[in-house]
Amino acid sequence: MVNVMTDLFNNREIATGIWLVIVAIFAGRSKAVRESMADLSKMFTNPKIAVPILLMVAYVGLEVVFLKRLSFWDTSLLKDTLYWFILSGFALLMNIIGEKEPGKFFKETVLQCVGITVALEFLLNLYTLPLLGEFFLLPVLFLIAAASVMAENDPKYAPVGKLSSGIQSVLGVLLFVYVGWSLYVNHAELTSRTTLDSFLLPILLTLLFLPFLYFTKLVAVYELFFVRLQIFIREDNKLRAYVRRKALLQCHFDLFKLARFQKIALASNWELNDRRGVDRLVERFKSGQTNVS
Repeated sequence: MVNVMTDLFNNREIATGIWLVIVAIFAGRSKAVRESMADLSKMFTNPKIAVPILLMVAYVGLEVVFLKRLSFWDTSLLKDTLYWFILSGFALLMNIIGEKEPGKFFKETVLQCVGITVALEFLLNLYTLPLLGEFFLLPVLFLIAAASVMAENDPKYAPVGKLSSGIQSVLGVLLFVYVGWSLYVNHAELTSRTTLDSFLLPILLTLLFLPFLYFTKLVAVYELFFVRLQIFIREDNKLRAYVRRKALLQCHFDLFKLARFQKIALASNWELNDRRGVDRLVERFKSGQTNVS
């Protein structure tokens, strides 16, 4: 059993799993926590949350099929794919839905994929400490992170923040020394096809995931805009439909055009009382004008 676990998971993943089980056991004894978890599970039955997640599952499945057709993906990468889905893909989906500046989001996501930080994080996860070391290191890192957050939110904890930053720096140096030594000892492993595939997989999954994020955000912005129209145009269903039709004809699948159209329309909402007013808004949009006259 132990050999199977170590073949499937590295020491950091096993240590994380142990701590999650411990926390779950203690947290599960609280009625308030159990009720909160039940409410959280009910939230995922909401169609507005469940549908994007199901579509995401289907889309990532298509990504996997595509990568398999390119002879890149095989079942040895299943664990890495699941990790990416839960830890990165889901976070990207939630972030893009709430993101007010999608252009900045996409740019930062691409830069993160090609940045040196990705390589450093991969190496830190590739070469882990012995299981006992990882087991005790995780709560220490958690306490350091908690202390840093407290120091940022409350000036009276500034000395604690400085101490935690110092400890974090020392641990960071020690970990990089350990990784450097591991690289020297196991340099052949680093250049293996399996290691290279594990490194490239999250990058490829993220880049291929960007179109899905784009259209998810596009749908979310259209939906929010149409809901807001119900506030400014309460009783005239035909006029609301006219505005929606104009928005679709002018913006199509261009998220950034849609954001500009929405800004002009909502800023000049007093003109949304007849078709002539809507047509004036469209002409202002087509001319590239963004200010409200």
